[in-house]
Amino acid sequence: MEAVGKQRIRKPGNILVFKTSVQTKEHIKQLRLFLDKEAGKRKWNFDLDDQDKIFRTRSMKVNVYSTIQLFKQAGFACEELKE
Repeated sequence: MEAVGKQRIRKPGNILVFKTSVQTKEHIKQLRLFLDKEAGKRKWNFDLDDQDKIFRTRSMKVNVYSTIQLFKQAGFACEELKE
């Protein structure tokens, strides 16, 4: 992982896992365009059955800080789950 100021960037191939407050498929639809732009189409998914409403992404460059801010701006809580 590289640190760029507040912007932590993971190396290619890493899967990032976040705990979110996303509850429904409708919430996911609200985020879809932003997530496709941030991570790439089909490079992310949610597990709404998990108690932490898990968001996973795998991308060539994922900015953890920007991802969290994206969720917050859309009105959702989001925090990275560490290994």
